[in-house]
Amino acid sequence: MEIALKLESVDAVKSPIHMNLKDVLIAYSQILRSNRVSYPVVVDKEFNVIFSGFEVYYALKLLSAEKVPVIQVDISEIDVKPFSVMDIIKADIEGSKLPANSFKVLIKRSVTKLRCEFG
Repeated sequence: MEIALKLESVDAVKSPIHMNLKDVLIAYSQILRSNRVSYPVVVDKEFNVIFSGFEVYYALKLLSAEKVPVIQVDISEIDVKPFSVMDIIKADIEGSKLPANSFKVLIKRSVTKLRCEFG
């Protein structure tokens, strides 16, 4: 299955968690050293809420990036423990952020090809 990677405005992507600065600084230093992002941020298609790649998102914000690489998935392709997908989306919408590492995410899609379009 092919999946599309796209660049999304940092302001359009939403995070449902408070991120631990220590984890962000690790991703931040990796991006600075390599001058690249090693993996994209996974968001749901409808609300643009992050489900994976929080460290990359916050590191790019610290670097004043305007865009973040994202893969958009349908909420039916996301499994979250111990919460539901809608609990995570609701945490973002209501502003009641969850602690970092408070849930595990499984994306139910296998990716065999990644298409990247910039510009």
